[in-house]
Amino acid sequence: MNPVASGHVNRIFAKLHSFSRAQATAKWPGRAPGSPPGRS
Repeated sequence: MNPVASGHVNRIFAKLHSFSRAQATAKWPGRAPGSPPGRS
């Protein structure tokens, strides 16, 4: 992965307090069970 893209992804994971893409996706607003609907 491109170093710039990798840094961007790592910042997203840090913001969501996640360690994997699956965990970040589950925490994204509207994706986790019981969460309010988010933007689609």
